[in-house]
Amino acid sequence: MTSQTTYTEACNNFDKIYDEAITGREPVVVTRDGSESVSVIPTAELNSIIETAYLFQSPENAARHSDR
Repeated sequence: MTSQTTYTEACNNFDKIYDEAITGREPVVVTRDGSESVSVIPTAELNSIIETAYLFQSPENAARHSDR
């Protein structure tokens, strides 16, 4: 389950946010009043998402995986 924190809490406790994202393998959403939220996510997870999106850009790969 994705956790959420405020910008101020994230600034004051970034080591905790960092560790939580790494150990939980889930994004930690950081919110800030008046702004779009951001997520702290392990780099390996982000790379996996990017690779999957890239692979699904190919119609052949998308068709092959949508039948599962």
